[in-house]
Amino acid sequence: MPIYIDQQNKLPQLRQTYPRYQQNYAKTLQMTLRQLNADFKSFFVLRNKGYADANPPRPKSKKYFTTIVYNQLGFKIIGNQITFNHFYPTKETKKVALTFQLHDKFDFTNKIIKQVTIFQVHKTKEFYISIIYEE
Repeated sequence: MPIYIDQQNKLPQLRQTYPRYQQNYAKTLQMTLRQLNADFKSFFVLRNKGYADANPPRPKSKKYFTTIVYNQLGFKIIGNQITFNHFYPTKETKKVALTFQLHDKFDFTNKIIKQVTIFQVHKTKEFYISIIYEE
């Protein structure tokens, strides 16, 4: 994974150069790079196996959706509420906290949270949260 490691090592400098990346928790940016690296590896494996119609990963526009993966920290679940450490920028205000009410039937009190993924569909501005936990 030398490409991933090089990109990960450049993240601190990129966050200084481009302040908009400060809105994201550093681990989420690393997880995005890991996913991109896995996508490219998959593409090359398919191509090497003779799948000529395999296409390399490419940038998606904002009209699709945004996925942010938290694999360790960057979120808190207290009772029925999950709060993320990063903020959501809007035109009206500089920062909006990302806090969501979870359904009452979910209780994460004695659970080990392995990963939290937050999705935003830009068309509808709706958020979806996936929580992977261990009993």
